[in-house]
Amino acid sequence: AKSIAWVSDKPSLKGMVLLPSTAFNIYIPLAELIEVAKEGEKVRKELEGISGELDRASQKLSNEQFMSSAPENVVAGVRERYSVLKEKQESLKTYLTEIEGLSGKS
Repeated sequence: AKSIAWVSDKPSLKGMVLLPSTAFNIYIPLAELIEVAKEGEKVRKELEGISGELDRASQKLSNEQFMSSAPENVVAGVRERYSVLKEKQESLKTYLTEIEGLSGKS
């Protein structure tokens, strides 16, 4: 993967990750660039950490005492953190599915 090639036909997607664009599609031979098993393990560990952080934020947000006594900026910060973590979790799940597809693992 040391060059860029413009092609008019759809390439074989084996080992590729697609980055769609409105003007064109980018196919990256990710399987050639990363160690798929190690990357999958790294992402799974990151997802575990995010899950724990989401649980803690959710507990705070569902705790009536916290919600009524914490300053509004603190509550807003926890809500924002929860939202950011949720988005990151979804992105990582999608990425994990893609890289597991590179190795044929599901």
